[in-house]
Amino acid sequence: MNFSGVVTYWQENLLEYTIALGLVVGFYILSRVFSAFVFRFLLFLTRKTKSDYDNKLIQAFKKPVTVLIVLTGFYLAGQYLLEEPSSQFFLTRLMRSAIIIFIAQGLYNLVSSTSGLLIKIGSAYDLDKLFLSLLSKTIRAVIIAISFTILVQEWGYDITGFVAGLGIGGLAFALAAQDTVANIFGGIVILTEKPFTIGDWILAGEVEGTVEDITFRSTKVRTFAQALITMPNSVLAKQPITNWTRM
Repeated sequence: MNFSGVVTYWQENLLEYTIALGLVVGFYILSRVFSAFVFRFLLFLTRKTKSDYDNKLIQAFKKPVTVLIVLTGFYLAGQYLLEEPSSQFFLTRLMRSAIIIFIAQGLYNLVSSTSGLLIKIGSAYDLDKLFLSLLSKTIRAVIIAISFTILVQEWGYDITGFVAGLGIGGLAFALAAQDTVANIFGGIVILTEKPFTIGDWILAGEVEGTVEDITFRSTKVRTFAQALITMPNSVLAKQPITNWTRM
């Protein structure tokens, strides 16, 4: 087969696949350029601003955006190769689902308990690390729940019955775990109002001693007789607390 025959065969049988491959490779290179240059330039610009939140936002979304650019290449290549409208519609749904997932991932990264954003907020408002951890997990759970709801609706499923079932199940769970929930809210009150901290000498009701540990469920106090008392936070939050260390 001569050269002209090879070119003719390529044009008739492989041209479309070559263009699709070129789209994938081109968007992969574009993602590398974004990662190596554009994001660095954006980080450079945010360092000159007074707010540090822009920097945290860019870092949280760097990886999701990079992966999304590569997936865009695959999406365009698939749309170019596929001819059936049903296949194109299915591919579009996949792409929209990927966008939802990567936006959720960026937000998920942004509210990590070890992320600079929450650490900065904690230092600005003098919040306890344990409280920041609870705040991070709560926001992350909300992000996951909202993203899951949007994804389910994107694929055409009705979640009304599912949500109603969750409401009934949640009510039953709340009734069965009233004491645990009360202790958690008591722990939040203690961590936010900070009537004492670890190492303080306190008197709460008939319990007097040094605070050894504070969790969301309970507080551990070491008495002067070296006994360890674990007090539920719901009980502790209702009692007058004398902090002798802060005299």
